[in-house]
Amino acid sequence: MGADVASAESVLLSAYTAGSGLGHVFDELVAPAIAGIGERWKGGREGILAEHSATAVASAVIRRLRDLEPLPTGPAAVGGAIEGDPYSMPSQMTDTLLHGLGYNSFDLGANTPVATIGEAAVRMDADLAWISINSVVDPVTAQTELIDTLTEHASGKRRFVVGGRALGDLDLPPIEHVHHVGSMRELEAVAALF
Repeated sequence: MGADVASAESVLLSAYTAGSGLGHVFDELVAPAIAGIGERWKGGREGILAEHSATAVASAVIRRLRDLEPLPTGPAAVGGAIEGDPYSMPSQMTDTLLHGLGYNSFDLGANTPVATIGEAAVRMDADLAWISINSVVDPVTAQTELIDTLTEHASGKRRFVVGGRALGDLDLPPIEHVHHVGSMRELEAVAALF
C-alpha cells in the first residue's frame, strides 16, 4: 500500500502544485477514482478490499495535502456527515479545502447527528458550517432534523453549506444563509465569499 500512497500523492500533488485548486483536484481526480473503485463492492470480498484500500490511500493523501498549507488564521468552520452516513471522505475533503482557503476548520467526521453539527458551530463560533449528505437512512427524519438545525443556527454570522450525492433525496426548502453545493468547486466558490 505504501507504493499506492506514493503514486496517488505524486499525481495529486502534481495537479495541485501546477495550479489546480483543491476543488478541481477533488472533483476531477479523487471523487471519480473513489466512485469507480466503489463499484467493485459488487465483486464481493476482493472488491471490498480494493475499495477500502483505495479509501485509506486517498484519505492519507488528503491529509498530506492539508498539511501543505500553513496553519490558518481565518474564520472558524466546522462540519461533518449526517447521522447514518458512513462516508468520511467528502467531509475530509471539505475540511481540507476550507483549510486551504484559510479557514480554521474542524471535521467532526462521518455519522454525526445534524444537531451536533449545529451545536458545534455555535460552540466554536463558526462563520461557516458544512453538512455532508451522501447516504440517508431515513429521509423523513433527516429532512426534519436538517430543517430544524438549519433554521435554528443559520444566520448572517453563521452560514451553512449542505451538499453530497444524497442531498437530492431530501426536499429541503430554501433557508436563508444556507447554500446548497453540488461539487467541491462550488463549495470553494461559496467559501471564498466569506
